[in-house]
Amino acid sequence: MKFRRFFLAGAGVCLSVPGSLMAAGGPFAVDDALIAPERGLIVETWYSRQGTGSDERVAVLNYGWSERTELGLGVARERESGESVNLVELGAKRVLTHAPVDGLGIALAANVVINADDDRLQAMEAAVPVDAPVGDGRFVFRYNLGWSHDRDSDDRNVMTWGFGGDLLVIPAVSAIAEIYGDQRDSTEIQTGVRFDLGFGSELDVVHGWERRDPDIRWWTVGLALEF
Repeated sequence: MKFRRFFLAGAGVCLSVPGSLMAAGGPFAVDDALIAPERGLIVETWYSRQGTGSDERVAVLNYGWSERTELGLGVARERESGESVNLVELGAKRVLTHAPVDGLGIALAANVVINADDDRLQAMEAAVPVDAPVGDGRFVFRYNLGWSHDRDSDDRNVMTWGFGGDLLVIPAVSAIAEIYGDQRDSTEIQTGVRFDLGFGSELDVVHGWERRDPDIRWWTVGLALEF
């Protein structure tokens, strides 16, 4: 399936740290350098559907273990060509610097993916997310460099990368765009709009496609809640 793998480490929302720094997270693949508030919870869920009829359902729970550490648990159900697979993901993120305070946000993120149908380790991933606010912080540039090991792809290690940006268009509405991939698979692009619904909730509407094959497209709707 050409959907991006879900990243529990990437679940941050605007209220995670002081200031107006926006966060990617949710169905977006380019991770941010933000985490859930200490002793706080962020719940994210989204549904993606590809033009071929394949789909993906994801739910993620992130817990702020400390001021700089987040732990995550996620479940997903992917369906392709009539066959389904259930996945469980465990993740952690450690924030090294906060962009609103230090001018640049840097974090370390890692996660493992387990096939729940046969209790088999399917993938391991690690990345360094970087957030760079521009000007007054209405625009945030993001960069990821990482590593992935997928047992379903010839048991190979690959380098992963991603570039993205968030732009606060008007109060409570942000535009997000990203491009990401690795040294083995084709490059993928996602664009979307995030709506701040108030009371710690956000709604994402996302469109994605493969750069080399624009006929492969998907739509995603996601919701995030902070407690």
